Amino acid sequence: MLSATEAAELADRMAANSGCSFFHDPGAGTSARGATNKKFVVEPMPDGSGGLFVNVSVTSKSSGNGGANDGGAKSFHSVPVSYGESAAIRHLIVYLVPRLMGFDELFTAK
Repeated sequence: MLSATEAAELADRMAANSGCSFFHDPGAGTSARGATNKKFVVEPMPDGSGGLFVNVSVTSKSSGNGGANDGGAKSFHSVPVSYGESAAIRHLIVYLVPRLMGFDELFTAK
């Protein structure tokens, strides 16, 4: 899951029709560091249509015990997103980020 600041960066980059990349190591700071890596990449479509490619990859390293996963596992998914879909996603992110950061108190009348 993206943090609120990462989501804000994503919305800003989407508005500018530029790409961005986020990397996550769920085991960071533990002995499992580097065992699994997750990467989320958003890049503009090369045809200039305003659409995006959303790419998600997960890499799990070998357990080292000679088992079935000895070579590790890789998963990659790429989803084309049209301009209209990306605009809807961007508007949702812009709406949600202040609320995720706790600024929604400013929006509610007391």
